[in-house]
Amino acid sequence: MHSPPGLPSVKCRVRPACLRIARVLILGWFAGIACLAWARQPSLSPEDLARKKEGWYPLGLPFANGNTDFGFGAGGGLYLFYTGHRTNADGSPNTEFARWPHEVRLGFQLYFTTLGQQKHFLNLDIPRLGNDRFSLSAEAAWWTTLAENYFGIGGNTPGLAAAPGYQQVTSETPYLTARLTSGLFGDLALLTAVKIRYARLVSRSNARRDDGVVIGTTLFDEEHPVGWEGGWANSATLGLVFDRRDFTPWPRKGVFAQLSYDGYPGGFSERVFGRWNGEFSGFVPLAKTLVACARVSASEILGEAPFWEYARLGGNDRLRGLADRRFLDRSMVLANLEARWRALDWRIRKEQFHLALVPFLDLGQVAPSILSPLMWRGWHLSTGFEAILTWNLSTHLNVTAGFSVEGFAFAVDTRVMF
Repeated sequence: MHSPPGLPSVKCRVRPACLRIARVLILGWFAGIACLAWARQPSLSPEDLARKKEGWYPLGLPFANGNTDFGFGAGGGLYLFYTGHRTNADGSPNTEFARWPHEVRLGFQLYFTTLGQQKHFLNLDIPRLGNDRFSLSAEAAWWTTLAENYFGIGGNTPGLAAAPGYQQVTSETPYLTARLTSGLFGDLALLTAVKIRYARLVSRSNARRDDGVVIGTTLFDEEHPVGWEGGWANSATLGLVFDRRDFTPWPRKGVFAQLSYDGYPGGFSERVFGRWNGEFSGFVPLAKTLVACARVSASEILGEAPFWEYARLGGNDRLRGLADRRFLDRSMVLANLEARWRALDWRIRKEQFHLALVPFLDLGQVAPSILSPLMWRGWHLSTGFEAILTWNLSTHLNVTAGFSVEGFAFAVDTRVMF
């Protein structure tokens, strides 16, 4: 849990000396991984390849999970996979069988929590089309959060307030997205995507706390950030992707890089703005069951965007150990370091499982601009560990415990951070 109600909030800032040491370690880690991971590497290990399932198969995943922001949750997912075959029709080896996790995956999920969050989606992933020159993915989703965090805008906003509900807003966000990559040459591909998103935001000023008292005026009511009324934010994306990972659901070797621009044009989106995004990640095996992983990502908004499109830190997919959406602003820089140890492997009938233990370090900041002096001081740091259960090489159940200056955050999820 984060700072308990009634206690003074604690600003999550790292002392300058510690921050300098962390930066040196991160730069060294990234430099080493970038150099070692660049060369083309083989795909699955012989052991994993021998265990990989062939053809069509379904996978049902009922789960109970939760985190310190949204409470206890329960739901289920149903997936349908087609992985192809080890040999071609003429009996020759299918070299692509080891390279791709699947040829088709269709997924469906329903999820509810005790604190009013709902996450439902239907998605499709086809990583190889047209003689491997194209890949296609699409998702339709509906996210509702009864009490979503809103701590204000900036990288140094106050922590949890004493008054319950003061830093919360109700949100409802359906969206539809489709993504297509087209091979250019080698491992370089052209990225095109479209996203249609609607946000409905409702103040919690008339909601009641657990003790029956009406919350009253909230921080969201006081600040009325840009886009407080909700609306449409629809985008078209163009970018470049370089992908040399050996096996995308659980890489052991290789690099991934992406540079893209999301445009929100007038007539298609209620507000006109744009956003640059960049990401680099690398994976290097240190031993048969141990992989060093690193990722750095950055983004910057140009124009007047609604606050719910701002870059964010906090939560299980951004900076673990901080409250969800703890820091918001127009620009972000984030670094993640992990050491993934594949501790256990076992089979139950034809199903393959492995358990990985993953210590991690996350470091990042948000600011009005990447060039702003605010971006390069007062960085936020968290550390902790994850236990990741992988089923048939590509479906994950991830338990995360993160620690920061502001406290402790716990989460269970079905996706790996990167």
